[in-house]
Amino acid sequence: MDWSVGHYRKWYGTKRKPHYGQVIAAGRARRPGAGAELIRLADDRLMPGIARATALSLLRGDRSEEARQAFSRALADDDPLVRFHAVRDFPAGPPEEQVRFLGPLLFDPVKAVRIEAAQSLSAVPADLLSPDRKQAFDVALDEYVRAMEYSADFATSRHNLGILYTNLGQPDRARENYEAAIAIDDLFFPAKVNLAVLYSQMGRNQDAETLLRSVLKIRPDYPEVAYSLGLLLAEEKRYGEAVEYLRAAARGMPGRSRAHYNLGLLLQHMGKGPEAERSLLKALELEPRNLDYLYAAADHYVKAGRFGEARKIAERMIAAHPSQRIGHDLLEYLNGQYSRSTRK
Repeated sequence: MDWSVGHYRKWYGTKRKPHYGQVIAAGRARRPGAGAELIRLADDRLMPGIARATALSLLRGDRSEEARQAFSRALADDDPLVRFHAVRDFPAGPPEEQVRFLGPLLFDPVKAVRIEAAQSLSAVPADLLSPDRKQAFDVALDEYVRAMEYSADFATSRHNLGILYTNLGQPDRARENYEAAIAIDDLFFPAKVNLAVLYSQMGRNQDAETLLRSVLKIRPDYPEVAYSLGLLLAEEKRYGEAVEYLRAAARGMPGRSRAHYNLGLLLQHMGKGPEAERSLLKALELEPRNLDYLYAAADHYVKAGRFGEARKIAERMIAAHPSQRIGHDLLEYLNGQYSRSTRK
């Protein structure tokens, strides 16, 4: 036995790749460096399809360019389970980009993949689809609706239909399906959260607030709900309450850049400069190329009279988005401010 172990180590060495179970566990625990290992696992065609699909699901919300490229590669994978998860969890982006990457999947030979593509594309303007893709989209969308209606006695299916009709701009049908999901399962919180968001969009803020507070009463540790309630309260100018909920959301979703961004904007509005700066920079750390986040950080420094730091952010805006005029205009303004300050 010892001789075989000795020869194995001589031929292959002692260093071994981590088992995919360890990679998945690290991803679920959000350990540092887990993202890179998940990308390697998703790309490894020698690994089981279910492990690679799980890796993609754990990369959901990763805004890095490396993760986006991994999802792009997975869309063309031979394994339909991998393609399905690549479509379902594909990073959000401009509608044109969504159509470019997900449009071909409307023709996928596997029904689960093409109907997921249709659901994902239901939120983009229809005129972005070419005539052949629009026809395939309509067929796949009909398949999706029939699949959800077949299992409509489950809250998840009604919830999925609610999302679909929200995307399609049919709020009354969306509301009916969200309410049906809640009637089936009163503890199915995703339907309550989405219904609350829909109520807010319909101008029914009091109904939205009541619904969100009912969820938090049962699940006070639910950061998504705290986030939605914080945004709603901020919209109603109830800033003192809003900031506490947005703080809880940012703590509970440390990787959710938008939570830090919105918290930073509200803190800035409330005159809490140092804390606002930390939140805005945290959002930028998570998404270094996001133009909204770059501008918010630069604007914060401008308002604080810290023009040198604002210039650095403006330069990053230009480097990341050279075709966008806003970065160039901001840098020109800041150069003028900096010149005036140095002449004093």
